[in-house]
Amino acid sequence: MPLLKRSKRLARACMSCRTSTPPIQPGVLYLCSAYPVRDGDEPGTIGLGRIRPIVGNDWGWWRTVTLNLDHITALASGNGQRLVPAGGKYHAVEQLALLSKAIETAPKSLRWKARAKVGERVRWYEIPEETAHH
Repeated sequence: MPLLKRSKRLARACMSCRTSTPPIQPGVLYLCSAYPVRDGDEPGTIGLGRIRPIVGNDWGWWRTVTLNLDHITALASGNGQRLVPAGGKYHAVEQLALLSKAIETAPKSLRWKARAKVGERVRWYEIPEETAHH
């Protein structure tokens, strides 16, 4: 699989589920230990140039990603340390911290700010059982 697709996979992995499920956690930790978090969208990196615009424009995606990153970071720093791949080129927890910081400091759109005022009082995600399947 090309390296650019792996970078895109991290964005999808972080954003594809509304709660962090066990199959997602090892994948995110693997990607964070294998590829550096960097500005732009260069092959072989976890490209912030792809992630920032998504989370800066959509509060729901921002909330989902930050909840998942917080959960995965806590897990990798605590009882889930066994999930962190051994021998990675990069320290997964440090990479998660860089990713979290970049997401927090990403410019937020007017749409994002308006939705942020509502916050978690209104559900921002769909539960798979409630979504029609085609």
